[in-house]
Amino acid sequence: MSTVESAFSSHSFSGDVSGQSFKYRVLKMHDSLFIYIGKKDEELLSGLGLGFPSRTSDQESVSMSIINTEAPESVDLAKNISQRLKKPVFVSCNTLLDRISRPVIEKRLLDELNNHPDRF
Repeated sequence: MSTVESAFSSHSFSGDVSGQSFKYRVLKMHDSLFIYIGKKDEELLSGLGLGFPSRTSDQESVSMSIINTEAPESVDLAKNISQRLKKPVFVSCNTLLDRISRPVIEKRLLDELNNHPDRF
């Protein structure tokens, strides 16, 4: 019996916002990506958004909420990251973000993406 190398790889990192620690988990699949963001001590799946990149650069990505349609963070992040990476992206952002924490959470994710593009 031969073994087959997995098409999945994972990557974890963390960040702090206003004294709270957040955990980021990335599951890189063959043609898509799953990103989890949540408080370090409260890992749960309460929201899930999906973003699809547009086929042309002059169109916006398409996005939708799969879980928790009342929290736009997952959908917004999925849309932005899918457009940037040109592949489908699932995002589960499991905390309510305010106008102060949201840019910091997004910046940490984008910094990691820029510093380690092979993990995305």
